[in-house]
Amino acid sequence: TVLVHLESWTPMEYTIPSKLFEIMWAEKHVTASVAGEAADIVKESGIGHVVTPMNPEELGALWFRLFHNRQLLEVDGRGEDWFRSGPTLEDLTERWITTVDSVRKKA
Repeated sequence: TVLVHLESWTPMEYTIPSKLFEIMWAEKHVTASVAGEAADIVKESGIGHVVTPMNPEELGALWFRLFHNRQLLEVDGRGEDWFRSGPTLEDLTERWITTVDSVRKKA
């Protein structure tokens, strides 16, 4: 498992560490000590487990569980599946253009 952690601070709930995406592409299990959007991605993708940020007891309990049940570390294909299920670059480009155009018209 690869540990991804952020501080327990409200602005961090809107942060997605770039290393999370790299780990997902590499199809590695993620131990995510995060909240908010990053936690949602880990849960939705099934690429790992989430614990409360800055909670060493919860992190230790998870790692104890992973040590005793290695099957929980298996994530083959889940990272790639998550990326494929998302919007395409073309979809994101169209959304961006539409949003900018909408803002421009209101100005």
